[in-house]
Amino acid sequence: MTIHVFMFLTAVSVLRRHVGRFRLIILLFAASVCWPVPGHADEQQTQRVYRVAIDREYAPYEFVDMHGQAQGYTPSLLRALGEQAGVQFEFIAMNWPDALASLRAGRVDIVNMIVTPERAAEFQFSAPHSRIAQALFRNENRKNITSLDTLTGHVVALQEGDVSLDRLADRADFTRYIVDSKLDGLLHLNLDKVDAFFCAQQVCVRAISEYDFRNVELAAGGLFLQGYAFAARKENQPLIALLNQQLAHIHLSGQLQELEAQWLHGQLVQPSWLYRNRAVLSLLAATLLLGMVLLWNVSLRRLVNVRTKRLQESERHLVQSQRIAQIGSWTYDMDHHITWSDEMYRIFGVSPDTFTLNAESFISLIHPDDQAAMRSWVERCMSGQKPPALVFRRVWPDGTVHYIEGQGELLLNDDGTPGLMSGTGQDITGREETENRLRDSMRQLENKELAKTRFLAAAGHDLRQPLAAANMFLFALRSTSTSPQQEEIIRQMTHSMEAFKGLLDALLKVSRLDSGMIKPEYHTISVNEILIWLEQNFAVMAAEKRLGFRLYFSMKETLFVRSDVGLLKSVLSNLVANAIKFTARGAIMISARARGGDVLFQVWDTGAGIPEEHVEHVFDEFYQLGNPQRDRTSGLGLGLAIVKRTLTLLGGEVSCRSRPGRGTVFAFRLPQAESATVVASELPQAHGYSDSFAQGRTFVVLEDDHLVASATTTMLEGMGGRVICFSSAEQALLYADIGQADYYIVDFMLGGALDGIQFLIRLRQELTAPVKAVLVTGDTSGHFIHESAGFDWPVHYKPVDVQALFASLSAQGH
Repeated sequence: MTIHVFMFLTAVSVLRRHVGRFRLIILLFAASVCWPVPGHADEQQTQRVYRVAIDREYAPYEFVDMHGQAQGYTPSLLRALGEQAGVQFEFIAMNWPDALASLRAGRVDIVNMIVTPERAAEFQFSAPHSRIAQALFRNENRKNITSLDTLTGHVVALQEGDVSLDRLADRADFTRYIVDSKLDGLLHLNLDKVDAFFCAQQVCVRAISEYDFRNVELAAGGLFLQGYAFAARKENQPLIALLNQQLAHIHLSGQLQELEAQWLHGQLVQPSWLYRNRAVLSLLAATLLLGMVLLWNVSLRRLVNVRTKRLQESERHLVQSQRIAQIGSWTYDMDHHITWSDEMYRIFGVSPDTFTLNAESFISLIHPDDQAAMRSWVERCMSGQKPPALVFRRVWPDGTVHYIEGQGELLLNDDGTPGLMSGTGQDITGREETENRLRDSMRQLENKELAKTRFLAAAGHDLRQPLAAANMFLFALRSTSTSPQQEEIIRQMTHSMEAFKGLLDALLKVSRLDSGMIKPEYHTISVNEILIWLEQNFAVMAAEKRLGFRLYFSMKETLFVRSDVGLLKSVLSNLVANAIKFTARGAIMISARARGGDVLFQVWDTGAGIPEEHVEHVFDEFYQLGNPQRDRTSGLGLGLAIVKRTLTLLGGEVSCRSRPGRGTVFAFRLPQAESATVVASELPQAHGYSDSFAQGRTFVVLEDDHLVASATTTMLEGMGGRVICFSSAEQALLYADIGQADYYIVDFMLGGALDGIQFLIRLRQELTAPVKAVLVTGDTSGHFIHESAGFDWPVHYKPVDVQALFASLSAQGH
């Protein structure tokens, strides 16, 4: 080792005389690259990384191998603990004094060390993961040193910050020689510069063998056996708790014993030939690089000249680019000195010849209302934060207001202290004016959409009121004695009212879908229940046309989708009704199957089919095949448009495949869900009622619309019933015999403070008998449909199907 050092120093002296100082620096840098000094391991990005200081030469406990990787007992143990706890440890190689200083300063989180009372008072220790003994080593010429008691009068090497300083603190009978590391102490001992060295036994024994310190031998071993544990700062108690928990687990699993056997009780690994001769190889590499430096000397000078010219050209391009993009650059140092590029002066409308730039003059250029924000932004940058870009105003001397966007970042010195702030300023006046105009346009558009939404909400309710009244009057008229001619007129009027209701429902639904009034309320829905509901509602309709009606779904498992139950029923109802309407013979099939992470819904029919050139248009509004005269018996041409809009709202897409003469299939997908909270999709089935249902019975009608209330009263009285009508819930609750009625027909939206469902709940609390009632409403929003699913009384939507209303009341008993 001494010969290697001498050869290297001789070569450096010769090279300095022949190649000069600058080239020698380049040579030494290149040689250092070739020197096999371990480096840091590549950092892995994990959720939590703890920094661990390790000794480069503390094998077998911790060391850095030829590839720069942390190895040894404690790194392997920490990696095993990290795998169990879901954290990662970053190993940083440093000498022992630096490790202690870094732990105290918080630059690292963990250091492995021997547990002593002094250290326990300063740091928080984990449970010991191993035990380590100290030993006394001597130069082979100091045979008289056999124990600690024989150190009197000798020169003893002790490592800075090591436990040996504490152990021998009260000894004044020998001379202390403080070294930086264990290798330093062994090297001094091997060169006979000190008489003895006190250090960790197993570590030094391994180092003596690895570095071939032939003049060093063990004088006394097995001294001061103590626990070896992980140390952290006192405030890092959660980390120590995590390590203790995982140490307990790894001890029980036997993995700790395996690591001890691998690293602490195994055979010493002999250094490779390359490692033992690294100094000679480095010197040879340095000589080779010296020749390369001499050969590249001329090329290097030419390269410097070329790069200098390019740098000057880049500076010119930068100035030109800043002027074109209206972006300037600036710096601000810790002494409050500011520098601006030429473009920054132009952005602020001042001249570098007449404007004195400093912190106060800069603030004075900013609009008074923005100065406080600028000061706060600069303070945040100077504190190391990275605040977002700041937009502020600058009023030019001509009175024009300019908007400027500033960005900045704090640059740190090599020692981590604040060094310099740098950033950019850009004139964004044009962009800001455009954004202001856009915001004004968006506000106007939002106001228009809000007005449209209010109109549709009012129209959806108000248009249904006269329609509901007309429907009631028609039913009352049907109950009177009429001639055949009058019956035909009533039938035609009923048909017209149904067509008008269908057109109104379709138009309002399209408008509400386009305006965003319909908001899906997602729940987990049973697909099987949805299909059974379709069979209950459409199988009879198919049978009337002598069509088969089939369902295809798995009976082995129940599929679930995440969707809005009301909107999903609307989509499937439209598709199934269309399939039945346009199929003359054959069958209808509805299928639901799992496909990847979705559920694929398909509605098949054996109808006439759709020509290929018309398939892409069937989802357009009012588009119908074979109905140029707009015969309303063939529909309105809005059903598939509603299907497309509804599925878009649900995040799906409908497709159509058809073969003329063979049939058509409509399909769409919805995300499959787990079987969690299931929304029941089965609707209550209607019961029959007799024509004399109302005869002799008392009905309470709560309706704030006079026309609808009059129509309902006329209808019920025409059927032989007795009617008591109220316009508000509060008025009805004041009526003494309010609880004596047989049935209650209650509008949900009333004029008072209480709505219909609140009235029924209040009435049920006052009565002992069940309240037989139905709720009627013109509110068909998705929110209300979902809310009404939890009501204890059936809900009917205006214009009410009178027969269904009576059936609901009859089903509650007489």
